[in-house]
Amino acid sequence: MPDLKGATNVYLVLAFVVPGLIIAWTRAQFITGRLMAMKDNVIAYLALSVIYYALAFPAVEYVLTFRDAGWAKALAWLTIVFVGPFVAGLLLGLASQREWLRVLATRLGINTVHASPTAWDRVFANRRGSTFVMVTLADGSMVAGVFGSRSFASSEPSERDLLIEEIWDVAETGAWTQRPEKIAIYVPAKEVKHVQFWTHQGAIQ
Repeated sequence: MPDLKGATNVYLVLAFVVPGLIIAWTRAQFITGRLMAMKDNVIAYLALSVIYYALAFPAVEYVLTFRDAGWAKALAWLTIVFVGPFVAGLLLGLASQREWLRVLATRLGINTVHASPTAWDRVFANRRGSTFVMVTLADGSMVAGVFGSRSFASSEPSERDLLIEEIWDVAETGAWTQRPEKIAIYVPAKEVKHVQFWTHQGAIQ
């Protein structure tokens, strides 16, 4: 990575790396996976910035016509360098999360790589509302309950742990029964063998 010391280099980073970093960071809030460190991904951030400026060129060209270095010009540059990339990252994040581009590509007969790196990420990242889960543990025993808004599934590849917000009892007949007292349970990654899912209607009999 180049030496970033000095005012000139700081301005270059601000102009050509920060927009791409903001786009990537904002998009990462909508999908699984961690944002790589700047020193490992500076070329990608630079490429994103260049693409962003190409799309925002009319706005950049307009700001360059400002003659007075006043608040209006400063605000315009702040909008281009910070606000614009945030909006771009927001749109890219929503497009990835809701698979707009993937749906379009499928209709055009094009196969694309899925944004979710694993089935675990795919299932938990796109979950809507509450669902029943049954976790088979490493020793063969099972834990069942409601996985809702207060539950959590780790997106860290090395630690796929779970927090199930409310444990339910499951009879031998397959009927799910709510316990009188709501108790949550934490399941470490090393204890998870596999996870099954049911809708509320399918679980309550």
